[in-house]
Amino acid sequence: MSGKAITSMVAGILSILLCWTGILGLALGAVAIVFFGFVYKSKEKSGMAVTGLVTGIIGFCISLIYTLIWMIFTAAIGAAI
Repeated sequence: MSGKAITSMVAGILSILLCWTGILGLALGAVAIVFFGFVYKSKEKSGMAVTGLVTGIIGFCISLIYTLIWMIFTAAIGAAI
């Protein structure tokens, strides 16, 4: 078992769980994807690393969408005041 694969998986799962926080979800998703890259370059076969990649991409995308919606919403409220 690789520590980098475990890190990728944990960061990916946390990115989905914390996607509503916006920036934190984006950061954790990016960490999961980067650590998958480390595992992939070392030629290790790990299901945990693939899980980290998939959950990292999902968490990153959801966080990005949430952050963009939040920015548009706050800009609309600021323009209305």
